[in-house]
Amino acid sequence: MKLLLLIGALLGCQLERGAGAVPDRTILKIDLQNYTRSGVGVEFATDARSVCVWWWPDPPIGDFRKLPVEFVVFDLHGGVLNVSSNTLSRAEALRAFPSLVWRETQQEFVKSAVGWAFAHDFSQGLRIRRTRDSEHTAEMWALPARGEPIWSVHLPRCTQPEPVKILLAPTDKTILINLTGSQGIVLDRDTGKTQYTFPFGPIESDAEALQRKKKFGFRSADDGHSLQFIAYALSQDTSNGRLACGAFFDKRIRVVEVAPSGNLVFEANTDVNPSRPIGGNWKVQRVQFLADGNYLLAQYEFGGRGTTTVLNPVEILETRTWKRVWKESDLGIRGVTLSPDGTTLAFLRDDGLEIHPFAGAATSAHSPTLRK
Repeated sequence: MKLLLLIGALLGCQLERGAGAVPDRTILKIDLQNYTRSGVGVEFATDARSVCVWWWPDPPIGDFRKLPVEFVVFDLHGGVLNVSSNTLSRAEALRAFPSLVWRETQQEFVKSAVGWAFAHDFSQGLRIRRTRDSEHTAEMWALPARGEPIWSVHLPRCTQPEPVKILLAPTDKTILINLTGSQGIVLDRDTGKTQYTFPFGPIESDAEALQRKKKFGFRSADDGHSLQFIAYALSQDTSNGRLACGAFFDKRIRVVEVAPSGNLVFEANTDVNPSRPIGGNWKVQRVQFLADGNYLLAQYEFGGRGTTTVLNPVEILETRTWKRVWKESDLGIRGVTLSPDGTTLAFLRDDGLEIHPFAGAATSAHSPTLRK
């Protein structure tokens, strides 16, 4: 008890009862104003014993996708374990967060790359380089990179190919690269040989696109981009051979098989008008498989120059039934994630970090459309 009181006095933390995935359970709220007012993301450690809140340096100079981040690491009782501004070794402080630590250790490797991925233990690194307009080469290296790559292959012509996963698990025998937003390519991890290309679900025919245009009352060719499914956000569930896709100009999400056919496993929000409310447009900002593929997170964003309405709902679906088990519509919510074992939920709300128990119990009677 004395320890908890001391933590509360130092950090302004408060333990209280509140609503979450599991009603009437204690939650932890941590005030972050002493560290940042611009928290971007939350990551659980691989052992689920701590959580890292991270944000971009101010101002972010250069390609923010490659920048080291500022951070604070808490244990699950609210105690501070590390702060980026005080630690002697930022890389050591982030050792339990491999999705962040590469920013500290692999700056030179990604310097000239347009896309990159790493073995989970950072023994290997993949980088994609632009050789000329719309031409790219994928290279696999033993790290640290010296001499010649393990293999190097030319990719099909496209604007900016990018690996779907930043971290490759030991069981990943292939590498999936997004080519166009509607098509991916699968490479053999050991040789770089192309295994196959596949579509991100069904490709609308001209007749289907026209039908969609009439259905939602699009008035001009300017709305044509909403007629086709182009993925903005992607997440791969390797253990189940699935790819989650979130649309660029739409609220649609898809889960497809990572296979030559790209068969559709699940699709949601097909009946949502992408341009309603009037004056704005929907986009799927983020999709992410969580807790070993047992859950799928989808974060949506609505806004535009022609409206003052801003919407930012986020939901979690259970992937066995595809039923929604958690949802929040608060504009202050960011960085929602689950612990690796799926028992704990964490996210940023305004200037604070919240940690909730999570049991995956359904919180809504409404579920997205399931397609087999």
